[in-house]
Amino acid sequence: MSRRGRRSARTRLTGRGGILLLVCLLTVAVGGMLGEEEVVRMGLFGMLLVPVTYPLSRWNLSALDLSRDLPAHCFVGEVFRMDLKLSNGSQFLPRFGVELEDAMSGPTERGLSARVIGPGGVVQRRIRTRVLRRGIRHRIRCALISEFPLGIWRTSREFSDHLDFTVFPRPVRPRAFDDPGSAGASDSDEFESDRRDLAGDFHGIREFQPGDRLKMIHWPATARTGTLQVRVFDRPLPQHFCVIYHSISPTKAEGEYVDAFEGAMELLCGLIRECRLQQVPFDLLASFHGWKAMPVRTEADMEAALHLLASARRHGERDAGCLVRALSAVGRHSRVFVLSDVPVKEWEPLLPEFPFELNCISVADLRIRRPGRVFRLSPAKQNPSPAVS
Repeated sequence: MSRRGRRSARTRLTGRGGILLLVCLLTVAVGGMLGEEEVVRMGLFGMLLVPVTYPLSRWNLSALDLSRDLPAHCFVGEVFRMDLKLSNGSQFLPRFGVELEDAMSGPTERGLSARVIGPGGVVQRRIRTRVLRRGIRHRIRCALISEFPLGIWRTSREFSDHLDFTVFPRPVRPRAFDDPGSAGASDSDEFESDRRDLAGDFHGIREFQPGDRLKMIHWPATARTGTLQVRVFDRPLPQHFCVIYHSISPTKAEGEYVDAFEGAMELLCGLIRECRLQQVPFDLLASFHGWKAMPVRTEADMEAALHLLASARRHGERDAGCLVRALSAVGRHSRVFVLSDVPVKEWEPLLPEFPFELNCISVADLRIRRPGRVFRLSPAKQNPSPAVS
């Protein structure tokens, strides 16, 4: 569905029309000097073409209507097919030499062109294109161009389409799914003993890789092959996920993380899609949704969550009270993801200790926070005392 904006028509003399006018003026001047009436009449006739063709050029773009056939929705950067249709609303007279420039067609495609559009006729073209920004309503610039008749005048009629078309954020897979038991590069050594590599069903044997633990080595297979082999287990998936998004920054102003918000929406979209692919139900809570819990259990729930991301607007906060209350209501057997467009170091110290693991993710970094260990700077590091002379 689209709403047609105000149209503005502009007509200017083309280079061909300027040359014609100049030649006609010279013809009249030379014919008058030589006393050749036929030459003068020819020059006057050429000059008469210029004002006569002006209203015809503007009329040629009237009664034309543009429509598009689009899919119901898509993701940012996803290529999809679009049918452009240019129809002639006049039932008696055709239109000639019309070109359409449509911003929805993308940077490589111009739109469509039609030599003749008959009375009540339609010209159609299928284009493969994509949209590079998320949203549910888009303002699309369009222009109809014609040099009919004779190429003397160039008339362009520009207008804007307000298109109701849902574009979801581009899904980006969070690194937290690469290894659910990994605490990240900075914390892997400290929590090596807490990893539950033996949990789950036995999956198979593979070659040893840097970072594998020694107790996972399968010595009989190592002896047979002559290379280190390790056992691989399928990790049991949690029964429930909880995805929480916020824009809490106790120190920064509202507009400082606006650019990071779009990247955070891509990360959040990838996270909830990954939850759905693993067929684990989850609840979505977000500051831009008024901290209302949105349970996602079915495909319809998933589509509603994606529509929420497509229309999301940043809601910056300084107080972490809503975030703490949301985390306090989470069940112990849920895997919790806390996402933000603010770096983790800005808001992680605001969280108290919880009896479950928190996956704290921002656009720039990832921190896995386990119960019993609080990642906070000591007061001495936060406020270093001045040197005493």
